[in-house]
Amino acid sequence: MKMPLVHSILTLTFSTALSAIVPCAFAAKPSLQKMFPEGERLVYTRLVSAYRSGKLSEVKRQKMALKRNYPNSIHLDNAYLMSGMLQFQSGSYGEALRDFQVVRKEYPQSNKRPSALFATAMTYEKLNLAAQAREVLQSLITEYPGSPESLRAAMQLKLLPSVQSVKPVR
Repeated sequence: MKMPLVHSILTLTFSTALSAIVPCAFAAKPSLQKMFPEGERLVYTRLVSAYRSGKLSEVKRQKMALKRNYPNSIHLDNAYLMSGMLQFQSGSYGEALRDFQVVRKEYPQSNKRPSALFATAMTYEKLNLAAQAREVLQSLITEYPGSPESLRAAMQLKLLPSVQSVKPVR
């Protein structure tokens, strides 16, 4: 007879304790909410999904939402790089250069900066601006020696046409 009473007390105690623990288990700690707010991750997840699908307009929209709502986001540099890459693929070289420039200038410590430098050089090459491409590739090699991007830059320098002065026709 005492067994059911003990069982019901334990069950009641356990359910009370569980109801107190469960909300804490599924809620982020206040300190972690500042670091990884659900909204920021959701926007970034949407941006990555749009990038993988090649949806430039959605990437732009999510990039702007990330910038507007989370100006200190750790994902902004990557958002600009992804946007620039899709701009490049679509042939919008001016907009691509702007996005790469943001990564280069506003995020100097970013691990995406070497990729932005290389992409900038490739964009200049597409625009037939070999001198500017060469300058960016050389700065990439100097700033990030041994990085995968600097190795690609060294190879690309060999493929760039030499810059020659144009002689006037008489």
